Amino acid sequence: DWQSGYVMTNNHVINNASDVTVTLSDGTVLDAKIVGQDAATDVAVLKVDPRDYEGRIPSLSMGSSDDLKVGEWVIAVGNPFGQLAGSLTVGVVSALGRNSLNIAGNTPAYQDFIQTDASINFGNSGGPLVNTRGEVIGMNTAINPAGQGIGFAIPIKLAAKIADELIENGKVVRGYLGILPGPLTKEIAEAFEVDEDTGILINQVLEGTPAEEAGLQNGDIITKLNGRDVTDVEKFRLAVADQIVGEEIRLVILRDGKMKNIGVTLAERPGAQLASAPDEEPEGLWAGIRTVDVDSRDARRWIDDPAAEGVLVIGVEPDSPAEDAGVRIGDIIREVGNVEIADRDDYKKAVRKYEGKKAVALLLKRGDNTLYVGLKP
Repeated sequence: DWQSGYVMTNNHVINNASDVTVTLSDGTVLDAKIVGQDAATDVAVLKVDPRDYEGRIPSLSMGSSDDLKVGEWVIAVGNPFGQLAGSLTVGVVSALGRNSLNIAGNTPAYQDFIQTDASINFGNSGGPLVNTRGEVIGMNTAINPAGQGIGFAIPIKLAAKIADELIENGKVVRGYLGILPGPLTKEIAEAFEVDEDTGILINQVLEGTPAEEAGLQNGDIITKLNGRDVTDVEKFRLAVADQIVGEEIRLVILRDGKMKNIGVTLAERPGAQLASAPDEEPEGLWAGIRTVDVDSRDARRWIDDPAAEGVLVIGVEPDSPAEDAGVRIGDIIREVGNVEIADRDDYKKAVRKYEGKKAVALLLKRGDNTLYVGLKP
Protein backbone atom coordinates (compact mmCIF):
# COMPACT_ATOMS: atom_id res chain seq x y z
CA ASP A 1 0.00 0.00 0.00
CA TRP A 2 2.07 2.95 -1.30
CA GLN A 3 -0.11 5.66 0.29
CA SER A 4 0.14 4.30 3.83
CA GLY A 5 3.65 2.90 3.37
CA TYR A 6 2.91 -0.70 4.37
CA VAL A 7 5.26 -3.35 2.98
CA MET A 8 4.74 -7.11 3.23
CA THR A 9 7.59 -9.61 3.61
CA ASN A 10 8.45 -12.91 5.27
CA ASN A 11 8.77 -13.08 9.03
CA HIS A 12 12.02 -15.03 8.81
CA VAL A 13 13.58 -12.25 6.71
CA ILE A 14 13.29 -9.54 9.38
CA ASN A 15 12.95 -11.50 12.62
CA ASN A 16 15.39 -10.35 15.34
CA ALA A 17 16.55 -7.44 13.15
CA SER A 18 17.58 -4.33 15.07
CA ASP A 19 17.28 -2.03 12.03
CA VAL A 20 15.23 -2.57 8.88
CA THR A 21 15.44 -0.71 5.59
CA VAL A 22 13.48 -1.06 2.35
CA THR A 23 15.25 -0.58 -0.98
CA LEU A 24 12.97 0.57 -3.82
CA SER A 25 13.37 -0.34 -7.48
CA ASP A 26 15.17 2.94 -8.23
CA GLY A 27 17.71 2.28 -5.47
CA THR A 28 16.18 4.62 -2.88
CA VAL A 29 16.65 3.27 0.66
CA LEU A 30 13.95 4.03 3.23
CA ASP A 31 13.98 3.32 6.95
CA ALA A 32 11.23 0.95 8.04
CA LYS A 33 9.67 -0.16 11.29
CA ILE A 34 8.15 -3.55 12.03
CA VAL A 35 4.37 -3.35 12.39
CA GLY A 36 3.71 -7.01 13.16
CA GLN A 37 4.98 -10.54 12.66
CA ASP A 38 3.32 -13.95 12.39
CA ALA A 39 5.65 -16.94 12.49
CA ALA A 40 2.74 -19.35 12.05
CA THR A 41 2.39 -18.27 8.40
CA ASP A 42 5.80 -16.60 7.98
CA VAL A 43 4.25 -13.21 7.18
CA ALA A 44 5.45 -9.83 8.47
CA VAL A 45 4.43 -6.23 7.80
CA LEU A 46 6.77 -3.23 7.69
CA LYS A 47 5.98 0.48 7.41
CA VAL A 48 7.91 3.23 5.67
CA ASP A 49 7.05 6.93 5.67
CA PRO A 50 5.81 7.90 2.17
CA ARG A 51 6.90 11.48 2.89
CA ASP A 52 10.52 10.29 2.75
CA TYR A 53 10.11 9.61 -0.97
CA GLU A 54 9.45 12.13 -3.72
CA GLY A 55 6.51 10.90 -5.73
CA ARG A 56 4.52 7.69 -5.57
CA ILE A 57 6.23 4.69 -3.98
CA PRO A 58 6.32 1.91 -6.61
CA SER A 59 3.82 -0.87 -5.93
CA LEU A 60 2.15 -3.80 -7.66
CA SER A 61 -1.52 -4.65 -8.05
CA MET A 62 -2.99 -7.62 -6.22
CA GLY A 63 -4.22 -10.59 -8.22
CA SER A 64 -6.36 -13.56 -7.19
CA SER A 65 -4.61 -16.66 -5.91
CA ASP A 66 -8.01 -18.41 -5.78
CA ASP A 67 -8.17 -18.41 -9.59
CA LEU A 68 -4.73 -19.98 -10.10
CA LYS A 69 -4.51 -23.22 -12.04
CA VAL A 70 -1.72 -25.76 -12.36
CA GLY A 71 0.28 -25.03 -15.51
CA GLU A 72 -0.18 -21.24 -15.47
CA TRP A 73 2.90 -19.14 -16.11
CA VAL A 74 4.26 -17.20 -13.14
CA ILE A 75 7.21 -14.88 -12.52
CA ALA A 76 9.25 -14.77 -9.31
CA VAL A 77 10.88 -11.45 -8.43
CA GLY A 78 13.61 -11.17 -5.83
CA ASN A 79 17.14 -10.49 -4.72
CA PRO A 80 18.94 -13.84 -4.99
CA PHE A 81 21.82 -14.30 -2.56
CA GLY A 82 21.37 -10.70 -1.43
CA GLN A 83 23.38 -9.43 -4.40
CA LEU A 84 21.23 -9.68 -7.54
CA ALA A 85 18.41 -7.21 -6.92
CA GLY A 86 15.50 -7.13 -9.34
CA SER A 87 16.07 -10.62 -10.72
CA LEU A 88 13.17 -12.28 -12.55
CA THR A 89 12.72 -16.01 -13.04
CA VAL A 90 9.92 -17.64 -14.99
CA GLY A 91 8.11 -20.93 -14.50
CA VAL A 92 4.71 -22.48 -14.06
CA VAL A 93 2.46 -23.35 -11.16
CA SER A 94 3.44 -26.94 -10.42
CA ALA A 95 0.86 -27.62 -7.69
CA LEU A 96 -1.52 -25.87 -5.30
CA GLY A 97 -2.35 -26.37 -1.64
CA ARG A 98 0.99 -27.87 -0.62
CA ASN A 99 1.31 -28.46 3.11
CA SER A 100 3.07 -30.64 5.70
CA LEU A 101 6.43 -29.33 4.46
CA ASN A 102 9.45 -29.47 6.74
CA ILE A 103 11.46 -26.35 5.99
CA ALA A 104 14.72 -26.34 7.92
CA GLY A 105 14.84 -23.47 10.39
CA ASN A 106 11.56 -22.02 9.12
CA THR A 107 8.54 -24.28 9.25
CA PRO A 108 5.27 -22.32 9.34
CA ALA A 109 2.56 -23.98 11.42
CA TYR A 110 -0.11 -23.14 8.83
CA GLN A 111 0.71 -24.03 5.24
CA ASP A 112 -1.15 -23.72 1.94
CA PHE A 113 1.71 -23.17 -0.50
CA ILE A 114 1.81 -22.58 -4.22
CA GLN A 115 4.50 -24.84 -5.69
CA THR A 116 6.39 -23.49 -8.70
CA ASP A 117 9.39 -24.42 -10.80
CA ALA A 118 10.33 -20.74 -11.22
CA SER A 119 13.75 -20.52 -9.58
CA ILE A 120 13.43 -19.23 -6.01
CA ASN A 121 16.90 -18.90 -4.53
CA PHE A 122 18.21 -17.86 -1.13
CA GLY A 123 17.46 -14.14 -0.85
CA ASN A 124 14.22 -14.31 -2.84
CA SER A 125 12.14 -14.68 0.33
CA GLY A 126 9.51 -11.96 0.67
CA GLY A 127 9.53 -11.13 -3.02
CA PRO A 128 6.38 -11.30 -5.16
CA LEU A 129 5.21 -14.15 -7.34
CA VAL A 130 3.23 -12.53 -10.16
CA ASN A 131 1.02 -13.71 -13.00
CA THR A 132 1.46 -12.74 -16.65
CA ARG A 133 -0.56 -9.55 -16.03
CA GLY A 134 1.96 -8.41 -13.43
CA GLU A 135 -0.45 -8.97 -10.54
CA VAL A 136 0.84 -10.39 -7.26
CA ILE A 137 -0.59 -13.84 -6.63
CA GLY A 138 1.90 -15.03 -4.00
CA MET A 139 4.87 -14.22 -1.79
CA ASN A 140 8.04 -16.25 -2.37
CA THR A 141 8.90 -18.07 0.81
CA ALA A 142 10.89 -21.28 0.58
CA ILE A 143 13.00 -23.53 -1.57
CA ASN A 144 13.73 -27.20 -1.41
CA PRO A 145 17.54 -27.35 -1.22
CA ALA A 146 17.44 -31.06 -2.06
CA GLY A 147 15.65 -30.59 -5.36
CA GLN A 148 15.99 -28.32 -8.38
CA GLY A 149 12.90 -26.60 -9.70
CA ILE A 150 10.92 -26.76 -6.48
CA GLY A 151 9.97 -23.51 -4.78
CA PHE A 152 7.05 -22.39 -2.66
CA ALA A 153 5.04 -19.21 -2.24
CA ILE A 154 2.29 -18.14 0.16
CA PRO A 155 -0.97 -17.43 -1.73
CA ILE A 156 -1.62 -13.69 -1.72
CA LYS A 157 -5.13 -14.20 -0.32
CA LEU A 158 -3.69 -15.77 2.85
CA ALA A 159 -0.74 -13.36 3.08
CA ALA A 160 -2.96 -10.28 2.66
CA LYS A 161 -5.43 -11.51 5.28
CA ILE A 162 -2.64 -12.01 7.80
CA ALA A 163 -1.15 -8.62 6.90
CA ASP A 164 -4.49 -6.89 7.47
CA GLU A 165 -4.75 -8.46 10.95
CA LEU A 166 -1.20 -7.46 11.81
CA ILE A 167 -1.87 -3.87 10.73
CA GLU A 168 -5.12 -3.72 12.70
CA ASN A 169 -4.16 -5.66 15.84
CA GLY A 170 -0.40 -6.18 15.79
CA LYS A 171 -1.01 -9.93 16.07
CA VAL A 172 -3.15 -12.67 14.56
CA VAL A 173 -6.01 -14.12 16.63
CA ARG A 174 -6.92 -17.68 15.64
CA GLY A 175 -9.77 -19.99 16.52
CA TYR A 176 -8.83 -22.92 18.76
CA LEU A 177 -10.59 -26.28 18.99
CA GLY A 178 -8.16 -28.30 21.11
CA ILE A 179 -7.66 -31.58 19.29
CA LEU A 180 -4.75 -33.44 17.74
CA PRO A 181 -6.13 -34.45 14.33
CA GLY A 182 -4.66 -37.00 11.97
CA PRO A 183 -5.36 -38.38 8.52
CA LEU A 184 -7.68 -41.32 8.04
CA THR A 185 -5.11 -43.77 6.66
CA LYS A 186 -6.03 -46.90 4.75
CA GLU A 187 -5.31 -49.09 7.78
CA ILE A 188 -7.33 -46.92 10.19
CA ALA A 189 -10.19 -46.63 7.72
CA GLU A 190 -10.33 -50.42 7.42
CA ALA A 191 -10.36 -50.76 11.21
CA PHE A 192 -13.28 -48.31 11.45
CA GLU A 193 -14.94 -49.90 8.41
CA VAL A 194 -15.18 -46.57 6.57
CA ASP A 195 -13.75 -45.13 3.35
CA GLU A 196 -10.44 -43.22 3.48
CA ASP A 197 -12.11 -40.02 2.25
CA THR A 198 -14.75 -40.07 5.02
CA GLY A 199 -13.00 -37.37 7.06
CA ILE A 200 -10.14 -36.87 9.50
CA LEU A 201 -9.48 -38.68 12.78
CA ILE A 202 -9.31 -37.13 16.25
CA ASN A 203 -6.20 -38.73 17.75
CA GLN A 204 -6.57 -36.87 21.04
CA VAL A 205 -8.91 -34.37 22.67
CA LEU A 206 -6.90 -32.06 24.92
CA GLU A 207 -8.10 -31.36 28.45
CA GLY A 208 -9.82 -28.08 29.27
CA THR A 209 -10.41 -27.16 25.63
CA PRO A 210 -13.53 -26.28 23.63
CA ALA A 211 -13.40 -29.74 22.05
CA GLU A 212 -13.59 -31.46 25.44
CA GLU A 213 -16.36 -29.16 26.64
CA ALA A 214 -18.38 -29.92 23.50
CA GLY A 215 -18.07 -33.67 24.05
CA LEU A 216 -15.71 -34.62 21.24
CA GLN A 217 -13.87 -37.89 21.89
CA ASN A 218 -10.69 -39.65 20.83
CA GLY A 219 -11.47 -41.77 17.78
CA ASP A 220 -14.23 -39.51 16.44
CA ILE A 221 -14.07 -38.95 12.69
CA ILE A 222 -14.83 -35.36 11.64
CA THR A 223 -16.68 -35.43 8.32
CA LYS A 224 -17.97 -31.85 7.98
CA LEU A 225 -17.15 -28.35 9.25
CA ASN A 226 -19.95 -25.81 8.87
CA GLY A 227 -21.55 -27.91 6.16
CA ARG A 228 -18.38 -28.47 4.13
CA ASP A 229 -16.71 -31.85 3.68
CA VAL A 230 -13.50 -32.41 5.66
CA THR A 231 -10.86 -34.66 4.08
CA ASP A 232 -7.52 -32.92 4.69
CA VAL A 233 -5.95 -32.29 8.11
CA GLU A 234 -4.03 -29.14 7.17
CA LYS A 235 -6.99 -27.54 5.42
CA PHE A 236 -9.15 -28.32 8.44
CA ARG A 237 -6.60 -26.67 10.77
CA LEU A 238 -6.52 -23.59 8.53
CA ALA A 239 -10.31 -23.44 8.43
CA VAL A 240 -10.62 -23.66 12.23
CA ALA A 241 -7.93 -21.03 12.73
CA ASP A 242 -9.80 -18.75 10.34
CA GLN A 243 -13.02 -18.85 12.40
CA ILE A 244 -14.03 -16.01 14.72
CA VAL A 245 -13.17 -16.62 18.37
CA GLY A 246 -16.29 -16.93 20.51
CA GLU A 247 -18.55 -18.04 17.67
CA GLU A 248 -19.94 -21.55 17.31
CA ILE A 249 -18.84 -23.90 14.57
CA ARG A 250 -20.87 -26.93 13.54
CA LEU A 251 -19.15 -30.29 13.18
CA VAL A 252 -20.53 -33.54 11.84
CA ILE A 253 -18.72 -36.51 13.34
CA LEU A 254 -18.88 -40.26 12.91
CA ARG A 255 -18.84 -42.20 16.19
CA ASP A 256 -19.58 -45.90 16.55
CA GLY A 257 -21.05 -45.97 13.07
CA LYS A 258 -23.48 -43.11 13.72
CA MET A 259 -23.38 -39.52 12.54
CA LYS A 260 -23.67 -36.79 15.19
CA ASN A 261 -23.99 -33.00 14.91
CA ILE A 262 -21.95 -31.12 17.50
CA GLY A 263 -21.61 -27.38 18.07
CA VAL A 264 -18.32 -26.05 19.44
CA THR A 265 -17.65 -22.50 20.62
CA LEU A 266 -14.04 -21.74 19.73
CA ALA A 267 -11.55 -20.16 22.10
CA GLU A 268 -8.52 -18.08 21.14
CA ARG A 269 -5.57 -20.22 20.22
CA PRO A 270 -2.98 -20.09 23.04
CA GLY A 271 0.20 -18.26 22.29
CA ALA A 272 -1.24 -15.67 19.91
CA GLN A 273 1.50 -13.06 20.06
CA LEU A 274 4.11 -11.23 18.10
CA ALA A 275 6.35 -13.84 16.58
CA SER A 276 9.72 -14.75 17.98
CA ALA A 277 12.58 -16.24 16.01
CA PRO A 278 12.05 -19.52 14.19
CA ASP A 279 13.53 -22.53 15.89
CA GLU A 280 17.09 -23.25 14.87
CA GLU A 281 17.68 -26.01 12.40
CA PRO A 282 18.09 -29.22 14.35
CA GLU A 283 21.68 -30.26 14.85
CA GLY A 284 22.82 -33.15 12.74
CA LEU A 285 20.96 -36.30 11.91
CA TRP A 286 21.17 -39.61 13.73
CA ALA A 287 19.97 -42.63 11.78
CA GLY A 288 18.17 -40.23 9.43
CA ILE A 289 15.96 -38.72 12.14
CA ARG A 290 15.37 -34.97 12.43
CA THR A 291 13.86 -33.85 15.74
CA VAL A 292 12.72 -30.80 17.71
CA ASP A 293 11.48 -30.36 21.28
CA VAL A 294 7.76 -31.07 21.63
CA ASP A 295 7.14 -27.55 22.97
CA SER A 296 8.97 -25.79 20.12
CA ARG A 297 7.23 -23.72 17.45
CA ASP A 298 8.08 -26.27 14.76
CA ALA A 299 6.20 -28.91 16.77
CA ARG A 300 2.90 -27.01 16.86
CA ARG A 301 1.77 -28.44 13.54
CA TRP A 302 1.55 -31.86 15.16
CA ILE A 303 1.06 -31.33 18.88
CA ASP A 304 0.10 -28.56 21.28
CA ASP A 305 -0.14 -30.55 24.52
CA PRO A 306 1.82 -28.56 27.15
CA ALA A 307 2.29 -31.73 29.24
CA ALA A 308 3.96 -33.71 26.45
CA GLU A 309 7.52 -34.93 26.93
CA GLY A 310 10.05 -36.24 24.44
CA VAL A 311 11.26 -35.09 21.05
CA LEU A 312 9.12 -34.83 17.95
CA VAL A 313 10.22 -36.41 14.68
CA ILE A 314 9.85 -33.74 11.97
CA GLY A 315 11.89 -35.47 9.29
CA VAL A 316 12.92 -38.97 8.22
CA GLU A 317 15.57 -39.26 5.52
CA PRO A 318 14.77 -41.59 2.60
CA ASP A 319 16.54 -44.97 2.66
CA SER A 320 17.75 -44.32 6.21
CA PRO A 321 17.83 -46.72 9.19
CA ALA A 322 14.94 -44.74 10.67
CA GLU A 323 12.80 -45.23 7.57
CA ASP A 324 13.66 -48.94 7.52
CA ALA A 325 12.59 -49.21 11.18
CA GLY A 326 9.24 -47.57 10.49
CA VAL A 327 9.84 -44.26 12.27
CA ARG A 328 7.37 -41.66 10.98
CA ILE A 329 7.11 -37.90 10.92
CA GLY A 330 4.90 -36.93 13.86
CA ASP A 331 6.18 -39.69 16.16
CA ILE A 332 7.32 -38.62 19.64
CA ILE A 333 10.45 -40.39 20.86
CA ARG A 334 10.03 -41.21 24.56
CA GLU A 335 12.98 -43.58 25.09
CA VAL A 336 16.22 -44.42 23.28
CA GLY A 337 17.49 -47.74 24.62
CA ASN A 338 17.19 -47.44 28.39
CA VAL A 339 17.37 -43.63 28.39
CA GLU A 340 14.11 -41.77 29.03
CA ILE A 341 13.70 -38.73 26.78
CA ALA A 342 12.10 -35.56 28.14
CA ASP A 343 13.72 -33.08 25.74
CA ARG A 344 16.45 -32.71 23.12
CA ASP A 345 19.17 -32.56 25.76
CA ASP A 346 18.21 -36.08 26.86
CA TYR A 347 17.98 -37.13 23.24
CA LYS A 348 21.48 -35.87 22.44
CA LYS A 349 22.91 -37.74 25.45
CA ALA A 350 21.18 -40.92 24.35
CA VAL A 351 22.43 -40.54 20.78
CA ARG A 352 26.00 -40.20 22.07
CA LYS A 353 25.53 -43.28 24.25
CA TYR A 354 24.22 -45.49 21.44
CA GLU A 355 26.26 -44.09 18.56
CA GLY A 356 27.90 -47.02 16.79
CA LYS A 357 25.73 -49.71 18.41
CA LYS A 358 24.39 -52.43 16.11
CA ALA A 359 20.81 -52.00 17.30
CA VAL A 360 18.79 -49.91 19.73
CA ALA A 361 15.12 -49.91 20.69
CA LEU A 362 13.09 -46.71 20.42
CA LEU A 363 9.88 -46.20 22.37
CA LEU A 364 7.57 -44.04 20.27
CA LYS A 365 4.28 -42.31 21.01
CA ARG A 366 2.15 -42.33 17.88
CA GLY A 367 -1.24 -40.74 18.35
CA ASP A 368 -2.83 -42.41 21.36
CA ASN A 369 -0.56 -45.45 21.13
CA THR A 370 2.98 -46.31 22.18
CA LEU A 371 5.15 -48.81 20.34
CA TYR A 372 8.72 -50.03 20.17
CA VAL A 373 10.74 -50.16 16.98
CA GLY A 374 14.15 -51.70 16.49
CA LEU A 375 16.67 -49.30 14.96
CA LYS A 376 19.99 -50.30 13.41
CA PRO A 377 21.90 -47.00 13.26
